[in-house]
Amino acid sequence: MIFYNFDSDNAKYRIAKTRPITLNIKPSSAKEKLNLVQPSQQKSPILKPEIETLGTDILPIYTELDKFQSNGPHSFTFLGIGFGSPVVLFIISSLLMKRHNRMKYDVAYYRSRNAYKNASQRFKKVSERSDSKEFARELSEIFREYIGDKLNLQGKAITAEEMQVRLKESNYEPQAEEIRKLLEKLETLQYAPMTQGSTKQLLGESENLIKILEKKS
Repeated sequence: MIFYNFDSDNAKYRIAKTRPITLNIKPSSAKEKLNLVQPSQQKSPILKPEIETLGTDILPIYTELDKFQSNGPHSFTFLGIGFGSPVVLFIISSLLMKRHNRMKYDVAYYRSRNAYKNASQRFKKVSERSDSKEFARELSEIFREYIGDKLNLQGKAITAEEMQVRLKESNYEPQAEEIRKLLEKLETLQYAPMTQGSTKQLLGESENLIKILEKKS
């Protein structure tokens, strides 16, 4: 056997050796048996954990690849709606804002847009008049104010002939003469009594004329 050690006093390594040792190995006289541990043939049951449902998902969980594929034209439809809706809303909002500003600052446009509504409301009130002269005066006033609002004029300040000329200039020529005759008739009836049937006839004639003018405007 060989041993190595370091001599710190002399600062060198030293080697120590022993004489050779002879070993004689003989086989055993008894036969040895190797005891092997065999695993048990019966398998122990594997305990599986119980699955407990804690809740239901709001959205389904898809695990198949087919679920993530495009559904054809429907997906393009929804995509178009999603991107197109803001554009449509912007256009509608712009039109509404434009109309609002025009109604606010354009007096002629405002009068024209509200002429029919104002006349219709006054027609309902004038139908309750029992005095034929007052009925004719107010009906003439309603008709003149309606024409004035449509043409942006002072309806009470112009005569029936002047109104006929203005109506022809504003592309209402087919009804211009009929309106002039109606206004002249109403002016005459303010100084003459009328029957109840005549007042209803005049009211219906006035309403029909205004409806025709409103459709053409």
